Amino acid sequence: MSSIIEHEEVFRIAYEVRQFIEPKWSQVRSFFGWTLYPDKCPSKNMCGISSSFLCLVLSTKIPGEGWRVVGGSDPDPFEIDDVIDPSLGLPGGYRDPAGVWYDHHWVQNSSGTLAVDITQDQFGGPTVATIDLSRQDELWAPSLRRNWLTDAEDALSVCYDAIFITDWMTEWIESRKHYSNHLGDTQR
Repeated sequence: MSSIIEHEEVFRIAYEVRQFIEPKWSQVRSFFGWTLYPDKCPSKNMCGISSSFLCLVLSTKIPGEGWRVVGGSDPDPFEIDDVIDPSLGLPGGYRDPAGVWYDHHWVQNSSGTLAVDITQDQFGGPTVATIDLSRQDELWAPSLRRNWLTDAEDALSVCYDAIFITDWMTEWIESRKHYSNHLGDTQR
């Protein structure tokens, strides 16, 4: 996937997913007993579950890209043995413009050339981002760095899938059918 039109299609799907999933975050917070303080961004701590859902939608809409949830962590001594791939090293996750690293998850294609992120706004980034990871020049410093073990990334997705994502996907499919039917009615 390299054409600009395909990147635009990925962005469009990611934007639709963000709109669909944002109201669901209160459900996740309630389940885990998390509180969102008024001064915090709604996507705070929602990157794992949001990426898991986005990955499923992208795999359905644009198959063949090998979409997967990937993640990175900053230096946290409690996580190194459990999730950090020693060959990838530290730090990992999301790096903000000031150079501070945060634990983070996003979706990436199997070739590692395109990242799709729908929760960077929790760190001051855009709400939806598609990032060309093949671009490596002096003017562009990557803000995402994967360093989690593949097994840990897969386990995260399986956990969320069992709790929320299967139901959300059913609702997503039904909402798209309704939307398509409505469009068909307006075009007749």
